[in-house]
Amino acid sequence: MGLALEQPVGRLPDVATNGGVMSDACFCDFGDPPTVQHSERLWARKHYRCYECHKAIAPGETYERTASLYDGSWDVARVCSRCLDARDYITAHAPCFCWMYGSMLDDAKNTLDEYGHHSAGFYIGGMKRVLRAERHEPPNARGNARP
Repeated sequence: MGLALEQPVGRLPDVATNGGVMSDACFCDFGDPPTVQHSERLWARKHYRCYECHKAIAPGETYERTASLYDGSWDVARVCSRCLDARDYITAHAPCFCWMYGSMLDDAKNTLDEYGHHSAGFYIGGMKRVLRAERHEPPNARGNARP
C-alpha cells in the first residue's frame, strides 16, 4: 500500500504542498515532503486561529484545512480566507512562488519583491492582498461570511 499526497478535485497542486515543480524555471525544495497530506476548503463551524496571520477564523468564514503527517506526527494547518486570497493571487501571477506553512505571508512579500518590478499591477495587487491578511480585513467588498 503506497501513500500519496491528496489534492482536492479541480485544484492545481500547490508548490508548497507537494515540493514539486511549478515551471521549468522554478523548483521548490523544502526537504522531505510529508508522508500524507490532505487539503480542503471548508466553512468554519467554530472559532479557529489562522496558521499564517494568527488572526481568528470566525464561524461561517471559509478557510483551508490541511492535515499533514511528518515523521509519524500529525499537524493541522487552518488558513483564513484573507491569507488564501493572497496565496492564490500570487500563485496565479508569479512565475515561481515557493512558500511554507507558517511563513507564507513573508514568502509572499519576498516573491512580490523579486517579481514586482516586472509589473506594477502585480506588485500592487499582491501587496494589497498581503496587507489585508495581516490587518485582517475582508478579501473583498462583499465579505466572506456564509449567506
